[in-house]
Amino acid sequence: MVGNCVLCPNCPENLLHCVRDCPVAKRVWELSPLRFEVQSWNCTDFSLWVSEVEYRVDEYGLGLFFFSLLGFV
Repeated sequence: MVGNCVLCPNCPENLLHCVRDCPVAKRVWELSPLRFEVQSWNCTDFSLWVSEVEYRVDEYGLGLFFFSLLGFV
């Protein structure tokens, strides 16, 4: 069973929630140089979301994206 997010207790915690859907994660992406508007992306799977990011950003942005993901770990 998956527990709830410690930052927004009403939401089930999973990988996609932790790095994209949690309000705190959304704010991090909005403030990053990448300026992601993650709510406009309808990917429901982490690997599909990463593929979408690869499609939308250049090489520098992709490196920044993966470096930023390390901060969530």
